[in-house]
Amino acid sequence: MDEPSSPEENGGGMTLEQAVNALHNLQAKVLNMEQE
Repeated sequence: MDEPSSPEENGGGMTLEQAVNALHNLQAKVLNMEQE
């Protein structure tokens, strides 16, 4: 699933997988904050 993308779409070198992982980490933090 590696599709070549332009630098503009690439977010300055961040891969889609890294972006998804960062998003999941952020969601986990929010969920933890809501539960406290």
